[in-house]
Parts: sequence; C-alpha cells; structure tokens
Amino acid sequence: MKKSLLIFAILIAAFIWLTPSKTKARPFWHRSNVFNVLNVSSNIVVTTAGNGLQVKEGTNAKMGTNALVNGTVTVSTTAITAASRILLTKQVGAGTTRGIPEIGTRVVGTSFVINSMYTNGVISPDDDSVVFWFIVEPSP
Repeated sequence: MKKSLLIFAILIAAFIWLTPSKTKARPFWHRSNVFNVLNVSSNIVVTTAGNGLQVKEGTNAKMGTNALVNGTVTVSTTAITAASRILLTKQVGAGTTRGIPEIGTRVVGTSFVINSMYTNGVISPDDDSVVFWFIVEPSP
C-alpha cells in the first residue's frame, strides 16, 4: 500500500512538474508519510477523458449509497466531522411520493441522517429511493 502511494505521489509530481503553466512557475507539492497526505498547491487536472477520481466505499467511508426507508436513513461512518460538506443525489427513485434529499442530524465521528423532504419541510414518508452521498472536508 505504501509503495503504491509513493508511486502515485511520484506520478502526480512528475505530471505537475512537466505540465506547462502560464506563469512558468512550478507549483509546490509535498507528501507527508506521517499523515499519508499529498498536498498540492495547484489544480489537479485529469487530461484524459474517462479518467477521474476513484474513492473506496465501505465501512467508515467518505462515499457511498444508502436506501431510504419511509423517507429517512442513518448513515454510519466515523468520517463525519462538524465541518464536513455532504453532497447528496438520488441514484434510484422509489416509492409513491419523492422528496428532496437533505442532511438531518449529524453526530460527529459516528453518523449522519439523510431525510427526503417535501418543500413544506415535512419528511416524505413514502420515499424509498437510493441516495448517493459524498463527504468532503474544507481545506484548512
């Protein structure tokens, strides 16, 4: 795992170094072995169609899908923080009436709730849709 991360960091560094910039300045990058982080002070650009971001799903993940039951579901993940931004979108519509997915209760380090809401603020009790969620943290 560490070897593959190092190779990835080297590839990103080579890409950043070899990509021409308008200012001709080279962006700063740094990989920290302590926190397993790649810090880039420039944009990360994917130049080949079909390539992109891949995020592992599973226990305590930053991304996944869950099915609503009667318009609500609790997502268990230790990845949730007070500052987390949670992106939601329906993947599969189901149920007789469908609302708009939004975040309900958040318990830092434990879980968050997704509710399907009518425009009047009431939970849609017949919504059994599958909802995609993705957690992103703001940069310090």
